[in-house]
Amino acid sequence: DIIISKGGGFINDYYTPEILGRLWSLYFSKLLGKHVIIYAQSIGPLNKLFYRKISSHIFNKIDLIMLRDEQSQKILKSIGVTNKNIYVTADAAFAIPLFEHKLMQELRSENIAWGDGNNLKISISARKWDYYTSLNGHRKYIDSLAALADWLVEQRNAHIFFISTCTSFGKYHHDDRLIAYDIVKQMRYYRRDKVKILFGEYLPQELSNIYKVMDLHIGTRMHSNILALLAGVPVVAIQYEFKTNELMKFIGLDKYVVDINNINIEKLKEKISSALEDTLILKSHIKEFVPRLVEKAMQSSKLVFESWEKMPEK
Repeated sequence: DIIISKGGGFINDYYTPEILGRLWSLYFSKLLGKHVIIYAQSIGPLNKLFYRKISSHIFNKIDLIMLRDEQSQKILKSIGVTNKNIYVTADAAFAIPLFEHKLMQELRSENIAWGDGNNLKISISARKWDYYTSLNGHRKYIDSLAALADWLVEQRNAHIFFISTCTSFGKYHHDDRLIAYDIVKQMRYYRRDKVKILFGEYLPQELSNIYKVMDLHIGTRMHSNILALLAGVPVVAIQYEFKTNELMKFIGLDKYVVDINNINIEKLKEKISSALEDTLILKSHIKEFVPRLVEKAMQSSKLVFESWEKMPEK
């Protein structure tokens, strides 16, 4: 009765020509007379005329479009989408119900050194990105994060934890733990009691509980940032698509975003030093705005129900 294209960001210039198949599935669903919904997605960038025209034609036929950021709404308008059933809600991950568990006790049994009250605990989420604007972009990214981790250990007496949301479990095409390993190998100051890669497979709720014991999270994966925010932990985000800046802007913390294409150790140190000094301000913003995002994420399911109710009986 209803076909829902679930949340994510996969109709954009990074995934051409693959998006033709994704757009076709939406169009074909409408040809079958189905009620078609786009659920909390980011759309764009769409700068190529061919894809803009096809996307505009199909999006105007969709019964309900829910977006997770305002930039996607602007992009749809710019390509000529006049569909009246467009709403900006929030990423579906904000609707994840959190719960307590015994994971921390299990991790302690793995001899993970969490440090004491005198040590900063900082988590890092790293990833492989294939669309840098420069040829040596990934090398620069690895070197910058390695130098940052060295600086945090040496100068800030920090314990560093590389924690991944995307792994090869379930045959995901990238395993972020391997990128974390590449970063650690580049570190000039590597002590096993200060730097740790978590190699386990964790539920989103478990990851959020791990982030909860951190003083700061440095996140490339947007969903690692969301899980840290849900845990009330300050975030410095590394943006590889506009969705990251849109998320941080909603919370009023876009000054703590670093563009992956312009990443360097000095920019990272500046943002992280500022975030550590402004911890109380960051936590205040998180406490005020994250519940709003949770509410907006929950709104998505209500919009699905309301959209279906308005459809004429067949």
